[in-house]
Amino acid sequence: MTQYLRQRGDVAELKFVVRAIENNLQVSKPLMGFLHYDYIVDCFGELARVQVKATSRYEYGYKVAVSYGATKIPYSPNEIDYFAIYIVPEKIWYLIPVDVLGGTQNITLQPDSENCKFSKYKENWNIILPPRKYIIPKRSKRKAMGAVYETTSKSGVRYRVKYRNIYRRFQNRKEAEAFLEDLRKKAAEDYED
Repeated sequence: MTQYLRQRGDVAELKFVVRAIENNLQVSKPLMGFLHYDYIVDCFGELARVQVKATSRYEYGYKVAVSYGATKIPYSPNEIDYFAIYIVPEKIWYLIPVDVLGGTQNITLQPDSENCKFSKYKENWNIILPPRKYIIPKRSKRKAMGAVYETTSKSGVRYRVKYRNIYRRFQNRKEAEAFLEDLRKKAAEDYED
């Protein structure tokens, strides 16, 4: 049984790497085996520590242990940043920040229920994206430029805005173009001041 669980965990880790790369995230695996996280995800220079879990145990929902060791010590925000939990029978990912768990040892995930406490984290790969500060330098001598790029993945078509060192993802082209236009207007106003 232990070998099966270890193998299932290894498969979940490989699937995590594939899905993260499909979502334009860079993934690194630490060499040290004693760390509490399995992967480091790099998104536009921001690093996040991710612990990958897999479950197929169903009892009024899928049970997941979000603790470690024989004494079931809960993970803390000092050890990891996110849980990437793969529900094997459903082929669904949950990306849950560790700080929302509040020291819980176990959680129950219900993919079919919208009332589940963790439903907003289901297949939410954008949660790993860092909060961006959109700062445009005053009195910029360069003309405000930028572009909207279309990208495709298994999750569908997405749009990305690139404006100097600012990157942001959008679900549709209209929102991306509106955001880019706002950035251009702000830069023009700052230049005129």
